[in-house]
Order: sequence, then structure tokens, then C-alpha cells
Amino acid sequence: MDQIIADGKNAIPILISQLRDTRPTKEPIYDYWSLTTAGDIAYFVLNDLFTGSDWKTFNMPGLELLNEPCDSYAEDCWQRFLKKHGRKFVQDQWVATWKKNKDRVYWDDKERCFRLSPKAKAE
Repeated sequence: MDQIIADGKNAIPILISQLRDTRPTKEPIYDYWSLTTAGDIAYFVLNDLFTGSDWKTFNMPGLELLNEPCDSYAEDCWQRFLKKHGRKFVQDQWVATWKKNKDRVYWDDKERCFRLSPKAKAE
């Protein structure tokens, strides 16, 4: 995580490229999960990087299709979503949204997450 933060927004395309990676981790990274993959971790990290300090505000519009309601536990909801849509769908949504918004992404030190500026910022 330290390297991802150090790389800043340059880490985002790398994480997006890993979304379809199905290699399992040695151990699940979350308590009570039976399995996590490299792609799962990339997805969760991307979501965390764009979520505000209140852990509710998600700062990357255009990914609404990745948030289907689910009344089960987190691992079950994630596995159901992947079975229904597939990892390619998840990656395609992130790729399209990143291409549309990458020039507006910046790190907000106060919120400790990436946000979008109203206009594109210079590197």
C-alpha cells in the first residue's frame, strides 16, 4: 500500500490492469473470507482509494453498475456479482471511467483519498 500511495495516480492503471487476475492469495486478506485473488485485492484497493474518510463517499462517478444491492455477506455478494457479470465487465467499467476522468483525478490529503476536480489538473 505504501508503494501504491507513493506512486499516486500512476498506480491506478496498474491496479485496473490486475482486475482480471484470478491467482489466489496465500491466505484470504479479509477475516471470514474463504478465498481472495489478486484481482479481488486490486478491486478493493481501487474502491478504498476513491472512498472518502467517512467510508461512505465514493469519488469516482461512472461505476454505479458495479454496486448492485445485495443482502448477504460481503464475500457472497462479490462472488455472486462476478458470476453474473464477470471480471472483464468490472475491468471494462474501470477502464472506461478512468479514461474519462484521469485528467481530473488528484489526491486529497485531508480526505486521504483520490477525488475529481471540476476541471482537468496539470500533472
